[in-house]
Amino acid sequence: MPVFDECCVLIPVSTLEDFPSDLSDYDARSLLAAWTVLWHPRLLAQTEQIPIWHRADAPPEPIGQRLFTVPNPSLNMLPDGYQLRAQQTEEACWVTGDSRDEMLGKLNLESCPPLSDGSRTVTEQDFFAAAYASLQIQVMTRRLRYTSNLDEIHLQNRLVAAAQAFVEGKADDAIAALHDVFDCLAEERDHYFSSDPHLVDLVLTSESTLESLLELVSRTAAGTPTPDRDAAPDVKRVPINLLVDASLCQTLAESTDPRVDTLKDLLKSETIGWAGGGPTENICLDAMTLLQAESSFIDSHRQIKQCIGITPPVYGRFSGTTPSDLTATLARIGYCGMIPIDFAGGRGFGDEAKVIMQSAAGDLEALTAKPIDAASDAAFLNLGAKLGEAIDSGEIATALLAHWPGKACDSFADLQCIASWSLSLGRFWTLAEYFREGEHPYHNGNLSASSPDSAEWLSTLVASGTPHPIEAAAEKFRHELIAEQNKLLIGMTRLISGNTDSPQTDSTDTKPPAPGTELAQAMGFTTIETTHNGDSECSDILLLNPHSNGLRTRVALLGNPSPKADHIFATSREGNVTETTVDVPSCGFVLLRQNDSKRNPKVGIGARLRTSLLGGVKPIAEERLLTNEFMEIAISAETGGIAGIYSGGTRGNRFSLRLVRCSPRPSDSKKSMPGEETQMRCTGHRILTTNAAIGTIETSGELIDSSEAILARFTLRYSLPRGSRTLMVAGNIEMLDELKGEPWDNYFAIRAAVANESSVCRALIRDKMHRPGSRRVVSPLGVVLDEAERQTLICSNGSAFHRRVGNRFLDTLVAVPGDNEASFSICYGMDVPNPVNAARELLTGPEQVAVSRSENAPTSGWLIHTSPRDLLISQLKIDGLEDGQLYAVIRLVQTKSQECKASLRFLRDVESAYMMTGKLGVSIDEVLSSKRAAETSERPESHAASDTEDASSNLLPLTCKGDLVSLTMQSHASSEILVVFAVNT
Repeated sequence: MPVFDECCVLIPVSTLEDFPSDLSDYDARSLLAAWTVLWHPRLLAQTEQIPIWHRADAPPEPIGQRLFTVPNPSLNMLPDGYQLRAQQTEEACWVTGDSRDEMLGKLNLESCPPLSDGSRTVTEQDFFAAAYASLQIQVMTRRLRYTSNLDEIHLQNRLVAAAQAFVEGKADDAIAALHDVFDCLAEERDHYFSSDPHLVDLVLTSESTLESLLELVSRTAAGTPTPDRDAAPDVKRVPINLLVDASLCQTLAESTDPRVDTLKDLLKSETIGWAGGGPTENICLDAMTLLQAESSFIDSHRQIKQCIGITPPVYGRFSGTTPSDLTATLARIGYCGMIPIDFAGGRGFGDEAKVIMQSAAGDLEALTAKPIDAASDAAFLNLGAKLGEAIDSGEIATALLAHWPGKACDSFADLQCIASWSLSLGRFWTLAEYFREGEHPYHNGNLSASSPDSAEWLSTLVASGTPHPIEAAAEKFRHELIAEQNKLLIGMTRLISGNTDSPQTDSTDTKPPAPGTELAQAMGFTTIETTHNGDSECSDILLLNPHSNGLRTRVALLGNPSPKADHIFATSREGNVTETTVDVPSCGFVLLRQNDSKRNPKVGIGARLRTSLLGGVKPIAEERLLTNEFMEIAISAETGGIAGIYSGGTRGNRFSLRLVRCSPRPSDSKKSMPGEETQMRCTGHRILTTNAAIGTIETSGELIDSSEAILARFTLRYSLPRGSRTLMVAGNIEMLDELKGEPWDNYFAIRAAVANESSVCRALIRDKMHRPGSRRVVSPLGVVLDEAERQTLICSNGSAFHRRVGNRFLDTLVAVPGDNEASFSICYGMDVPNPVNAARELLTGPEQVAVSRSENAPTSGWLIHTSPRDLLISQLKIDGLEDGQLYAVIRLVQTKSQECKASLRFLRDVESAYMMTGKLGVSIDEVLSSKRAAETSERPESHAASDTEDASSNLLPLTCKGDLVSLTMQSHASSEILVVFAVNT
């Protein structure tokens, strides 16, 4: 081994304050290697001094016994001829390389065997780690403009003593001296920062990296002290954390590898931290209702528990974002923290590392630090300075170090080694300890309500070859929405009957009655099967509305209901039936009797004379016009689209509609927006239906391009019912021009236009109105174009894909590449009072049941009444306590972004009501018993806090009076309410 008097590194900056922070991984690895390799114990023991640095553009003369390490970024900065002179000097040693191992190989130093005192093993790695710690603390001190208090002489003496002891094989002396080295560096940082940075080692996992993961688990288990974790207090823990998903847990459950059992034991003992519980990446949360999205998270959490027997303490997912309104769901599941970061997409992190996510179910702390690639040395150039800046600004300094199993750089290994000696650069935490015991934030964070990656779902559906992907997704959404409606009807049935048992059938071959039929029977009606001839003529009609807002619907009756009834908007005799427009209250019912015609005599002679002279009621459809009480619609004779809609208090045309075909525009195109080059040409027009109850106009024609080539043939039907704010547009397209390419750039769409350039697009995402963050909107409930004095609801019958074009236009996609024809149905609501509830009602409508023996029954009523109208009851679960007392668990959603004073009224008196926050963890019976005991007695029976007592603290009392429950709903809140009904009501 050559003898050197001095070791120096040539860095590509003039001062440490300007130490590089934006190099490539290749250059960063070389630079950090050149700095740390000089701290090899044999070089330190020989030179008896700490290596020094010089500027690469002003290096010392290569004379004497000097060792130069030159990183790749410094080579181009050297003076002309300097490298040649240094290499030709026999006494000097010139070392370059891409990594630490390469430079060590060129130095050809004799390796030193590891030393151990029984609790700690020292290797050359510990000296390299000390070099990295020294560099980061010096850079941190200078970059933050602090004065250095480092005792450099003491540091040098103890470092040299450690190196000499290590070379001589004296383990105790080497360990003691190294402790002094790291303590000295930690004291330097403590002079200006008293709090310690938080370090989180997060290992990403997948089924393809399972073998590497199990090898990592084996090494972790081998290095974990088994007799007593506190036996070696000087050796600080450096725990790792895993990010797992349900599919990997399923693979682990099916594996017979004994290392899987080791992994489970380490997770149960919290030796290894972990996060998980996110749904699979192939779902789109924006294409679901709130309950559907919540179910995907709950199912994933349940699947993990079934597979490995325990649940993750912290929520996280590798691919896919976590919307803000699902924070309440995570709190109810019982997570102690969340990582809302999409690691695959590089989204979800924020400006602060740790924040509070607020929700109606309780606040949840979130780790939102931008992930650091632990496999890249470039991220470790200025790690210390970044952590110092975070502490200096009052934040919770956290480094989230993410990597795949077995994939980490030398600098990350140095950081782990440093953390085992001291807290100079921070402490490594398990995720559970980080959220439970770590520093708690006091700033609130914000997540996006709409998923930035939702638009990719359409591309995935098309690429997978799904036939008619738009309609397939819409059909699935409608099916789920009907299932939710049926559950609401079941809850209403149990609420009115008080019976919480499932319906029993006489035979296994007999299907249980439909939920609407069950509710009608619980209300005391005799239901009639309308499959036999003559049944419908003598039966009355019971309309059931499980929705949270009143709805107006059209029913054809053979009888003649009284037009003066409060629940009847209007009636008209059309042929052999009476077209009746009915208003059904929210969560209520309306009874239409067929035999009311007997009690209502025919119209008198005076009325018949007025009808004959004045012409009767004006029909809704005339020529190319549709007119009712709320709007007038003009159909274009040239295009077959909508030329204008005139409605509301503001004068002038507010809306138009046409069919377009969009394709990518050439770079030199002068068109202002996609689709402008296509035009509709009407070739046919007819009135299908026109009377006082409804009008329907059908147009047909061709879609042509600028050269008049026919791209598609279309048929459109416009229907406007009496007393409705909603225009229904249905049609089909036969495509003659094949679509190819990206679906968001190549599609057929129905383009709606509003008058105001400053209109705001609001998407109905998971039962709430949100402003989307992208022009590509995924929202199966629809969107709202909000203008200053009016708003237009676009409900596309479950079709989820919309694209904002310009400032006034919205395209609803109806066909994408792979389709050769398409059918669609879209409703356009003008100034509907509550868009979310209106959209749900348009998709599912009321339940209609034929009943008899209803002479003494009320004609209208409600079971639950909500106020204000922005509220949505998305879930109603009715059950009984052990003593038979009835209770309800209600999911209440504030659909708009405003706080409100909410109230609920029931057909039963209420004994008590509570807001449910956090995770209950035990049965409702136990929680209520504990809550009542706490309310009646100030002193608990037991000094030990039980799970039941903890759960009862998650019930917040609400104001009750009679059948009324009052509460405050925050903006876009989703609250779970427990209502206990009074006995014998």
